[in-house]
Amino acid sequence: MAEVYPAYERVWKDVFEAEPDPYHTAVGVAELVREGFFLEIDVEAQLPRSLETERRDPE
Repeated sequence: MAEVYPAYERVWKDVFEAEPDPYHTAVGVAELVREGFFLEIDVEAQLPRSLETERRDPE
């Protein structure tokens, strides 16, 4: 990947031990290269019962 995104590689090596998967980031490769910092947020949210029902029994 270094040949394609050299700036991206420099950024992730300063922040992470292993290369992050861009699909798991909110900003992706292009934004990670341009940003001066990176923030990752993990959240858990309970779905309303109406959505849970739709997921189990779509019609």
